[in-house]
Amino acid sequence: MLIKPVPASDTFFTETQWKVLFSLLDAVIPSVAVGGPSDMTGYSEVLRISENHFHEIYHGVQRRMRYPPTIDQFREYLAFRPVDDPRFISIVKQTVSRLSRSSKSQLGSLLNFMITRFGSLFCTWYLRPLTEQPVHIRESIMKSWHQAWFPLWHTLARSFSIMAKVGWTQSNQLLRQISNYRVPNGEADSVGPTHNFDFMHFDSAQNIVTIKTDVVIIGSGCGGGVCAKVLAEAGHRVVVVEKGYYIPPCQLPIPVDDAEYLYRSGLSTADGTMSVLAGSCWGGGGTVNWSVSLRTQDYVCQEWVDKGLGFFGTPDYQSNLDRKEPRNWAGEQRRKARSSSELAAGKAGAQFIEGLDVSEILFEDRAAKKATGVIGTWTARELDGNIHTPRGQRTQRQVCIKAEEVIVACGAINSPLLLKRSNLENPHIGKNLHMHPAGILVAAFDHDVQGWNGSIVTGVVTEFENMDGEGHGVKIEAAATLPHMTALTIPWRGALQYKLDALKLRQLNSFNAILRDRDTGSVSADPDGWPIIKYTPSAFDRKHIVQGLVAIAKLCYMQGAVELFPFVTNLPPFECLKPVEERTIEDEDFVEWLQRLNKHEMNPAGNFFGCAHQMSTCRMSSTSADGVVDDRGRVWGTKNVYVADASVLPSASGVNPMVTIMAIADHISRWLIASKQFH
Repeated sequence: MLIKPVPASDTFFTETQWKVLFSLLDAVIPSVAVGGPSDMTGYSEVLRISENHFHEIYHGVQRRMRYPPTIDQFREYLAFRPVDDPRFISIVKQTVSRLSRSSKSQLGSLLNFMITRFGSLFCTWYLRPLTEQPVHIRESIMKSWHQAWFPLWHTLARSFSIMAKVGWTQSNQLLRQISNYRVPNGEADSVGPTHNFDFMHFDSAQNIVTIKTDVVIIGSGCGGGVCAKVLAEAGHRVVVVEKGYYIPPCQLPIPVDDAEYLYRSGLSTADGTMSVLAGSCWGGGGTVNWSVSLRTQDYVCQEWVDKGLGFFGTPDYQSNLDRKEPRNWAGEQRRKARSSSELAAGKAGAQFIEGLDVSEILFEDRAAKKATGVIGTWTARELDGNIHTPRGQRTQRQVCIKAEEVIVACGAINSPLLLKRSNLENPHIGKNLHMHPAGILVAAFDHDVQGWNGSIVTGVVTEFENMDGEGHGVKIEAAATLPHMTALTIPWRGALQYKLDALKLRQLNSFNAILRDRDTGSVSADPDGWPIIKYTPSAFDRKHIVQGLVAIAKLCYMQGAVELFPFVTNLPPFECLKPVEERTIEDEDFVEWLQRLNKHEMNPAGNFFGCAHQMSTCRMSSTSADGVVDDRGRVWGTKNVYVADASVLPSASGVNPMVTIMAIADHISRWLIASKQFH
């Protein structure tokens, strides 16, 4: 059984730096006390409202909520001060500790600057430092940052608001109680069976372990798993290695506190505009996939054919899709029925290694780029099977895998970094990054929704997928309204307002406008090897996201929403006052608000986007001048190095890419078997 991570070290910041940080977070979600002294001239750690104001607010809550808290619960809820809660402090410190070393250094320098007299004046227009300001002044500073014209202040306001929301929603037990949210505990009757992958283990000897095989596959996700199955069933010796670890179904769904066991921690774009979800466990994206399995659409296939990749227009590719398209069952049936390529590969004789971080591909002849295998560092589990302590405190061993063929399937973030660490110099490696950025709108209804129950994604609207006539636009997907994710997307316009809006969690539904992006970014590595993801949604692409949010707003309005919260800056939510049976899309107040939304530029400095699909950083191309791999997945300029994951997609898939990845991996591995080069 997994246990909580060891508390993160906080020694990378001084006591003063932590004090400044927590004073900022306290301004985002402070204690709101009722009554008491009205004098606000001195230092105060709480916001105060009058008894009359409190009762007025509570009556409003009673009107808007189907199951409102009791008046005592409401008073306690407002008064709760996160920075006094050890759990909140621990979560914030863990969040910061997972940032790259350079990000921590930049944040630390900023906090140091803010505590100086000049820094305080520059950042807040007060000579008195933040740590000595009453909370109502700190809140007003945060509001001014949100509304400032200079992008830096938007970025700071967004970053500190998100950090406070993350810690608060994960630590506030009363919020969960009022929302009737129960933390999943992996009930045995709702998950599939635990499988024995018979992972290879090594002792702590100093010499390098050497393993010989026909094919080594780096990465156990959708691409790597399919390649392992096809090649092993064809009789070839296969070793699959994965940096992450196997989390058995009996431990799923996993509490959000333990999400680092499933996802790569701390990933975001360099400009902070986008959080990046990427699987980092055994099974990769196939394990964390939200059950949306859609085929590559014909117009996307035709686009790839027009790029010189004729295979995507053939019946053979349709056969690849047919073989790999999962059955889209609903609810628990879908989770129990999910197939595992790795299981089939294991039955066919494939071997597996978890916890192996591959450092580079080895070449016999660097000039001819003929690979001989890979080398990396294996980290064992603890003696009791847990994986919560830092890797450096567990048994480690260097492992070299000698192989005739190397298949890279680390995902669109990590595959290009491995190729670069292996001294491959194609200029397209790490470029052409597509990310399907998503705009988010949360709608409040007048009934109990509890959107965290039931199926994860229950519908897809494709009407807006081709807004430019060239296949670029958005798909609208309803999403699971998990409290820690939904509360993150509720706009912050003030401390009291945010607490009141978050109180509606059980009546909220969340919707995404997922973009097929035209414009691209890149991924590289900092000196420590941490991914630097340079991607900012372009004005062209952002306009499509806004149009998607407008469409979601219309759908929710006509379905009876009582309030609409688009996750965009400086646009108030829309309160839907008309009875649903009297509403039309042409309602004057609604049209006026939609016009404001439609004109919104979603400036990246102040707005925030989600991303769960990363693609094309080792894109497939018809010539070496246009991409990283050929139409059979082989890296241009090498003899036996292949890539088979989302990074080879020639452009954005436009759909949740799991089926496309699996179909391409099926194609690559079957060609590899048939090729005369493969012995």
